[in-house]
Amino acid sequence: MALGSLLLLLLGSVGMTTIIVEGAIFVPVKNFLKKFMPDYIMKLLDCHQCCGFWSGLFVSIFFLPPWELGPDLIDVLAGVGKNFASGCASSLLSVFWATIMLFIESKTTISQS
Repeated sequence: MALGSLLLLLLGSVGMTTIIVEGAIFVPVKNFLKKFMPDYIMKLLDCHQCCGFWSGLFVSIFFLPPWELGPDLIDVLAGVGKNFASGCASSLLSVFWATIMLFIESKTTISQS
């Protein structure tokens, strides 16, 4: 995988996570899902680490389809392993990004006093 594709995969996953967890555009979707989904599923949509993993896994399937590596089972398992690793990397970067954004917001908040 080229460096540009890897960067796009990781940044896209982190962006997707940020939209799902913090984005105002996703609030109506969350409110709709609350009616049908158990609480533990809804908690996944409010956690940068959890949502980052699933976003990374989802996005990586488009960049690294496990079934295109070869017909052998070992090739498919290697592809699945790369997808899993992409999810883990996205999870880590999502938490890192959320921490950076929280730090920046804490230093730029205007007090009302």
